[in-house]
Amino acid sequence: MPLDALILDVDGTLVDTNPIHVAAFVNGFKQFCYVVAPDRIAPEIGKGGDHLIPDVLGYSAHKKDGENIKTAIKKQFLDTIANNKVALLPGAIEIIEAAKKRGLKVAIATSGEKEFLEAIEKSCGVTFSELVDLVITSTDAKESKPSPDIVSAASQKLGLTPAQCAMVGDTPHDARACRAAGVVCFGLETGGHEGADLREAGCRRVYADCAEIAAHFDDFLQIAAPVRARLTQDVLEKLMREALQTARQGMEAGEAPVGSVVANGDGEIIARGWNSMNATQNKTAHAEMVAFADAAGKVPLDAKDLILVSTLEPCVMCLGAAMEAGVDVVIYALEAPFDGGSHRVSAPRSPESLMPRIVGPVLEAESRELFEEWLNKNRDSEQAAYIKQLLGEEKED
Repeated sequence: MPLDALILDVDGTLVDTNPIHVAAFVNGFKQFCYVVAPDRIAPEIGKGGDHLIPDVLGYSAHKKDGENIKTAIKKQFLDTIANNKVALLPGAIEIIEAAKKRGLKVAIATSGEKEFLEAIEKSCGVTFSELVDLVITSTDAKESKPSPDIVSAASQKLGLTPAQCAMVGDTPHDARACRAAGVVCFGLETGGHEGADLREAGCRRVYADCAEIAAHFDDFLQIAAPVRARLTQDVLEKLMREALQTARQGMEAGEAPVGSVVANGDGEIIARGWNSMNATQNKTAHAEMVAFADAAGKVPLDAKDLILVSTLEPCVMCLGAAMEAGVDVVIYALEAPFDGGSHRVSAPRSPESLMPRIVGPVLEAESRELFEEWLNKNRDSEQAAYIKQLLGEEKED
């Protein structure tokens, strides 16, 4: 089994606390003369106050009153929890037990403070922190969800790559955090969000609650990680070195040094390609597209377990092709901050397509060195401006 860890959100996933958070924000805002309706706040729950307050009130109000508002909200939430019993959501215990039974590590990753979790545990009567291997709270990250920091901190402290982890959460903010962190995400309807919104944010599948996952846990694992190879850091780097070698071959053939390989679910390379725009005079001949063409006929059309490795973050076209081609994991070396597809492509809704896990950077320095080598010899090339932008030598206009 290639999956090694399950990361769980808390509010709206394990316990029914989202309405309490909404009320706390409404009352906290009101104390500083900001009148905000509950239905405006509800879609934002899942974010920490560092994101929720400016997203609702604007940055000037956040700068002026944000810290005092957070203090008021915290008091409101803790007082409510202390005087009311929090209900467990269906399957909250069973999903942890199912994961442990199969040898997975289990982590909790919440945008709330540690004090919030302790109050929730006391109120519901379940000490989740004693049932899991790791607890990540807002104090462990620079930013809360939907930023990837909390999810990334969980995988790092577990000693695993993002590709070895899956997360279960109840909001689109969980899904967006996972997508940016390279962790596959599953959505729950227990937080009040529509399944379509959760899928659009990047959830690979949506379930009613944790109980449904626990009851079909082996199927859940297969959906979470259809690849058979365990994608440890050593394996990620081994695959990337093959792509880097291909990129160098492309550079020696007169092309920009972008290389790509496609591997099957066992991690065996079945296809290669390098950027061939100059040789073909075809602007769509990106390394990934050439590799996909090389893979034609080598895998079943219904494959869902392919691994795409590229020395440069795939563009919109190539990431879209990866979704259509049944790629489970995309691994890249150098980020393409202006043109990369990771932040620009919406998750597919077709049952035939997957939202791949997008993991990177892997061996970023080695890829950068290839581009620098190419640029030193080709500064007058039409492609030089783009390479300079990638390397940070030219800023976006």
